[in-house]
Amino acid sequence: MTEELADEKNSRQKAHRLLNILWAFCSCVTLIGSRFGMAKSRGLAALHSFFRQISESGEYKSLHHTAQPLVNEVENVKKDNALQINPDKTLALADCDPAENAALRVRSLIAEVFGLSVDINYSVVDPVPFGHLENQLLALLEKKHPRTFEKLLRIIEEESAILRYASLLTDLYRECLFYTVLIRFFRKVREEGIPVCKPVFSDGLFAAEDCTCLALAARKLAANEPLSGIVANDVYLPKGSQFLLSGPNQGGKTVYLKSIGLTALLAQCGCFVLCRSCEIPFYDGVYTHFIKNEVLGKGKLAEEIERMEQILDKAASGSLVLLNESFATTRRKDGRDIAVFYLTKLKER
Repeated sequence: MTEELADEKNSRQKAHRLLNILWAFCSCVTLIGSRFGMAKSRGLAALHSFFRQISESGEYKSLHHTAQPLVNEVENVKKDNALQINPDKTLALADCDPAENAALRVRSLIAEVFGLSVDINYSVVDPVPFGHLENQLLALLEKKHPRTFEKLLRIIEEESAILRYASLLTDLYRECLFYTVLIRFFRKVREEGIPVCKPVFSDGLFAAEDCTCLALAARKLAANEPLSGIVANDVYLPKGSQFLLSGPNQGGKTVYLKSIGLTALLAQCGCFVLCRSCEIPFYDGVYTHFIKNEVLGKGKLAEEIERMEQILDKAASGSLVLLNESFATTRRKDGRDIAVFYLTKLKER
């Protein structure tokens, strides 16, 4: 973000972008303050407290006081002016009738007189440098609204503070997006009849009723398919236990393993899970060994053993390890012997 702003040669464009960044941050602070005030989660409560401290700081209050009216002023400048092209093809500004669509009128006039195509959705927030026509229009606007542009350019003086505040949200963006998408997903699957519950952490037992595979449900939703045909399964895994799952091809073995692993990961993230009830340990690691595409220059069996050794280096007594058709790329007897060897190693953890 900083590099993009530094490369902009037009200070008015840069100032407008900074203003939009600042106002977006102020809007987020207001939203977090209003939505998370009653949060029961310690994480959300801490987030609310953190942004409340920011909102009470003198620097933030000053920026917010500057941004709010200036955003309205700039919007009014954009709405209340229309482009007028004189017979000599010089440009001028005229007051715009709010009832008219000024953007469409500007586009048709520029196309008629200059033979140029204009995107009516173009915004000065766009980091692409302005061309000659845009600079002319901005100069006309600045001449007609000098005080607004003076206040806008003063925003650049607060650049470091604005970008510092904005970086707080960009650092949280992925996490917030993850939880937001999950909340919407849980609401949707619950409407479709899939049970959703809050997991309860235990000392070692993983026991779940009607556990549904998140990946399968997400794939069906993306394809606009009903979720009624999904088969849920129970899970019962005592601490330190191993179990072997067998059955015909396309019988759901892989989906069952995915449902176990994804349920464990969701619980670790502090999320609801797709179960009617769920008691689960807080695993210190979740490791999977599924079939992968062949690596160029390396045999499939060698690649499988390499990944299994990596799991052995990391897995501990409190880990969940899921193996799916491992070592099936060699003879049945050799594959069985390799599997027994590694299962024994895992049992010793």
